[in-house]
Amino acid sequence: MLAALLALAPDPTIVLDRHGAIAAADERVGELAGRSVSELLGTPFDALIPQGVLDPDMRLSLRRPDASEIPIEISVRVVDVDGGVAGAGGAGALGGIAGPALIVALRDVTLRRERAARLRDESERFRRLFEDGPVAMALIADDGRLAEVNDAYCRLTGFSAEELRERTFSDITHPDDVAVGERLVARMFADEIPGFGIDKRYVRKSGETIWIQLTVSLVRDEDGTPLHGLGVMLRASDRAARARLQAAEAERARWARELHDDTLQGLAALHVLLSSGLRAQDPAALLERIGLAQEQIETAMENLRGLINDLRPAALDELGLEASVQDLAERLETAYGIEVETHVALRDGAGAPRRLAAEVETTAYRIVQECLSNAARHAGASRIAVELTLSDSDTLAVQVRDDGHGFDAANDSAGYGLRAMRERVELIAGELTLRSTPGGTEITARLPLGAPGG
Repeated sequence: MLAALLALAPDPTIVLDRHGAIAAADERVGELAGRSVSELLGTPFDALIPQGVLDPDMRLSLRRPDASEIPIEISVRVVDVDGGVAGAGGAGALGGIAGPALIVALRDVTLRRERAARLRDESERFRRLFEDGPVAMALIADDGRLAEVNDAYCRLTGFSAEELRERTFSDITHPDDVAVGERLVARMFADEIPGFGIDKRYVRKSGETIWIQLTVSLVRDEDGTPLHGLGVMLRASDRAARARLQAAEAERARWARELHDDTLQGLAALHVLLSSGLRAQDPAALLERIGLAQEQIETAMENLRGLINDLRPAALDELGLEASVQDLAERLETAYGIEVETHVALRDGAGAPRRLAAEVETTAYRIVQECLSNAARHAGASRIAVELTLSDSDTLAVQVRDDGHGFDAANDSAGYGLRAMRERVELIAGELTLRSTPGGTEITARLPLGAPGG
């Protein structure tokens, strides 16, 4: 009966009599000690776990017949033979043992000890790399504080380590780049993304603005709980910085041109029209001018809708990605007479359109929009194929192919659109590949669905 009870214990267990000798043990103890249970019976506990056999961490070790030692942890409970807690009274005999006895559970912690040693070694190697490495690195807390920085990071930013530990990463980030950085860090600590890469601007202590390439990954403890974000920073080349500035300036110039040439001019014409209507003596002339004013307002509203659609297409919110991509294709066919074949497989089990996270839908939409525009305006394409599929449980595949004349993707002059697509994809930790030949261009993006609503 006692053997059956010992076998039910979660760890190898022995029973010691009042003299400290092993009175009973289960088979697992024999395997752990390298002896049969019969050999262990009557053996003093001190012979199995000798006094003084302690490692530097003050943990006990079990000695085997070949003099090898196994690190263990023990837990001890005092019981009476009747199963009650010692002192509760009662006597009897169970398995030949009478009166108080010690139940000792043994746990092999070899793997835990080895894992702890590996972690110590890895921690020491990381510490040396972090402190003495030539690459700027920082540990970022979940509230954005710069918990720890290395010397290279100090040289990059111009601040001392003490000054940086009093700041958040947003404090030294260019104002225009703060929001996206804070959003990505929040998503990372919320376990929505494992990390991210981004190009952004720092403002050094001297006031100088520099471009950096930032990669952040999540550091966890043994239980998987997020501890810090490990940021690795490389200063971008002047050439890359100029390219980004040119892209931003080009986008601002496009907006200024659209607003000036269409919206502002339309409002000016409307002003003149209404002013002439106020001077009209004939009611028929006044009604005519009011009708013309309505037409001007409708035109201005349509132009503004186009600009707003460039920022965030309303169709995505109202209709979803599938219908929005189809609308893009139809508008391109109407405007340029180019055949656009679409295949969008984003349906749930009931056959209804599946909604994805807003960032995923926007990124996919912009990729298709940019590819269609490039194929129509620059590639001389006559046919375009668009395909959006859920390639597995957590990835959206976006592929656009055209039969145009292609371009040299390695050439920096390939355009701002391609760089914008890459940056959009990288912001949500996706992948973008491009293949272009004189016979056509194929762009494929793999977008992770790991975001709220995905």
